[in-house]
Amino acid sequence: MKYFQVHHREDLSALFSPENEGEVITNPADARSMINDKIKPDLLVFLGGQDLSPFLYGETICGSSAPHMPTNRDMLEMFVYKRALQFKVPMFGICRGHQFLSVMNGDSLWQHITHHPQEHHIKFRDGPSIKVPSVHHQMVKATKTSMGIVLAKSNTGATMYNEFETKHGEEEVESMYYPETNCLGVQTHPEYTTYDSEISTICRELINTNFNLSF
Repeated sequence: MKYFQVHHREDLSALFSPENEGEVITNPADARSMINDKIKPDLLVFLGGQDLSPFLYGETICGSSAPHMPTNRDMLEMFVYKRALQFKVPMFGICRGHQFLSVMNGDSLWQHITHHPQEHHIKFRDGPSIKVPSVHHQMVKATKTSMGIVLAKSNTGATMYNEFETKHGEEEVESMYYPETNCLGVQTHPEYTTYDSEISTICRELINTNFNLSF
């Protein structure tokens, strides 16, 4: 099995075995040559990084550090996302990648959160409560008409903001799965842990179970 990373390469050895590592898609030409009817990866991984443009989820800037209009990275990832849909490639997102896939599936973001710890527990649906690293200042906001399934939540007592409302102390979305588009994401960073950590093990299990893979 091979996974390709989108935009840049990060060390994901805490999540996947080294023999699973493949190419990096850095531009649309890469996407065309690496995702087509003759060749494609088993999984695409969208990574962490800068904030998404609020334009992508229909808001103006209210706490986001991104420019209002989509960045080059936003545009590249949207192109790769559409390419993956066309050729039925499963997608996995980490932190920003999780937020990006959620936005592409019609959900929104909390543009800024405060009083959020750098390590806390998350509770998986029908699964354990585990401690995970946390370095983000934005979060997924599942809409009332969301096509996604919330796989994990937390409640850290954080205050969450977007253009239209402020919430305090509510449940926070930590993982989403979108069956119709083969998209799965986690807000935390399993790559900051170890290969046999609880969060890395759970992520591999979710990827393998939902996408019928064997990482």
